[in-house]
Amino acid sequence: MPYFTVRRHAELPAVITWLSAEYNTREYYPAYDAALRGLLDSLEEPVHLITDTRPLTMNFADLVRGLANTSTGSDPLTRHPMIRQIMVVTTDPLIDFGAKALEREEYGHVKVAVVATLEDAFAAIRGAAQ
Repeated sequence: MPYFTVRRHAELPAVITWLSAEYNTREYYPAYDAALRGLLDSLEEPVHLITDTRPLTMNFADLVRGLANTSTGSDPLTRHPMIRQIMVVTTDPLIDFGAKALEREEYGHVKVAVVATLEDAFAAIRGAAQ
């Protein structure tokens, strides 16, 4: 079973990533980053990035590490030019808190929408297209 998946949505301008319950930022983030950047770099137009974290549970240390991995450094993933909007699918209060923390100065003022289901994310994208 994979620890994460990265795929392009067949119809919507979206890339969907999924993190398994066994995913941890320390061990799997480098491969996740490479897979996601590889797909984003192949695109011609910006997309919505949907990260489905519903199977995942994190502790605070993993959350902070994940925030730093994605949003800091010389080439943060959250600033990739092919990302139009970031959406996080979760009902976990800690992951919700972390997603919203990306809006803070130290994480680059990245706007993130938090939704409860993939269907909610798809509906938001369809609504934005109208």
